[in-house]
Amino acid sequence: MVVAPRVIAVATAIARLRAKLKYRLIVFELMPRESKLTELQHTVEAISGRHLHKQTFRRVVETAALVEPTGETSTATGGRPAARFRFRREVLAERPAAGRA
Repeated sequence: MVVAPRVIAVATAIARLRAKLKYRLIVFELMPRESKLTELQHTVEAISGRHLHKQTFRRVVETAALVEPTGETSTATGGRPAARFRFRREVLAERPAAGRA
């Protein structure tokens, strides 16, 4: 079976993105400036190819102080308004990148 070069390129890109997700906060580069935690979780799940437990994901993100609340809510949820968050850019300065001391 012959695989088209673009299929190989997409598969390679996904593999590299998944690898970077483990050691770099790359997901925030793919997200809008402000978003809901559910949107962040769905993006991480799409990249990693794994389902994440909602409460555990939120606890990890909030404990690591990766995001801060904007004070705004989104009513487009169809239920209770969802709080909106933004990535704390200061985190990049607080945590050295992998391979850099």
